[in-house]
Amino acid sequence: MAMAQVFQNEPMRILIVEDDDLQAQILDAILTAAGFAVDVIAGGLDAVWRVREGDYDAVIVDYRLPEIDGLATAKLLGDLMGQTGRPVLIALTATPEYVNALEAGTKSAFDVVLGKSSDVAPLLAAIRQRLAAAPDRAARRAARSSLLLDAWMDYEVERPRPGAMGDDPGPARILIVEDEPSQRRLLTALFEARGYRVDATDDGLAAVRRIREGCYDLALVDYQIPGLDGLAAGRLVRDLIRESVRPRMIALTATPARLRDQEMATLSVFDEIIEKSSDFDGLLAAVARHLKASPNPTTRRAAARTLPAEAVAG
Repeated sequence: MAMAQVFQNEPMRILIVEDDDLQAQILDAILTAAGFAVDVIAGGLDAVWRVREGDYDAVIVDYRLPEIDGLATAKLLGDLMGQTGRPVLIALTATPEYVNALEAGTKSAFDVVLGKSSDVAPLLAAIRQRLAAAPDRAARRAARSSLLLDAWMDYEVERPRPGAMGDDPGPARILIVEDEPSQRRLLTALFEARGYRVDATDDGLAAVRRIREGCYDLALVDYQIPGLDGLAAGRLVRDLIRESVRPRMIALTATPARLRDQEMATLSVFDEIIEKSSDFDGLLAAVARHLKASPNPTTRRAAARTLPAEAVAG
């Protein structure tokens, strides 16, 4: 029997996530020759949506990807599709020891991590072994359908926000997404001193989870964060949370012109892009402005209670 066993006369489907054109072409040719139906895509975030919409049996992910790295891609697929619904996830990397060390102490995102090599036998053997042990396609389809239905219902529900029942909404809530500890502490102290309620994280994927689970009014997102960069995190928030309830998002970056150029290739992600600076007056004014413009009336009421008088009147 051919290695790429069929399910109801369909070949096993594999998605290659690789931004190096030559490496992608080599993998495509090898796996196609082995009997698989192969698709290729260059970006991790686009791969997540392709897998959710498609029916792949395995995904081979390069660890070094732009915007969202291979490990964040695998974690996101696990979060969105569950262990039963997701395909087999295989990492290809020039530094397998480094990726394995990153996963140490946590639930592994990949089924196997392989070093890049001209010898493709280990890759083909890993695909054969992992597909044989994976839930069959029918079980994955059922699990995925259930998860997607739950995700859509979750998307449609507006979570109760502070003040929604007529109670005191309290101060406006801000999430700071910044991986540099001193900058994170500085921004936290700055906004807490202005009367805001502030939480902080150094991880883009964790930020998306917290925004979905919480009731933040505004997120300050550093562009250069590891794993899932600021632009990818912003795109996920826009995709997963309805416009009427999502927080306003301000990007902080040392290279605002570069980030604006990247945004021009897609729909705008951030409500404003601000250059990092030791002069915080402009940042404070932008935060006040966006809280006032929030589509959520509870946010506006909370902002009016905590903003300086000149910001409320402006």
